[in-house]
Amino acid sequence: MDIRRDYARRARAVACYASQFAGPRFQRGIRVPLTGLQERLEVNCRYYGSLVGVRYGEPFATRELGRVEDVVQLPVRSV
Repeated sequence: MDIRRDYARRARAVACYASQFAGPRFQRGIRVPLTGLQERLEVNCRYYGSLVGVRYGEPFATRELGRVEDVVQLPVRSV
């Protein structure tokens, strides 16, 4: 999903909670590094954006079926 228009706002929102993301945390006994969260956020968003041909993207998954009127009219990204 293209999030180019929303990326800057998302990054600012995460920055508001910087104190919550300092240092490592442990979740189920596994070390979860939170330092550098802003950089990782950008890297991930750029990666998913590259998959759909935009600067920033986000994966989108649904358990429900999607309806497509005309599969030929779906945008296709050439590689």
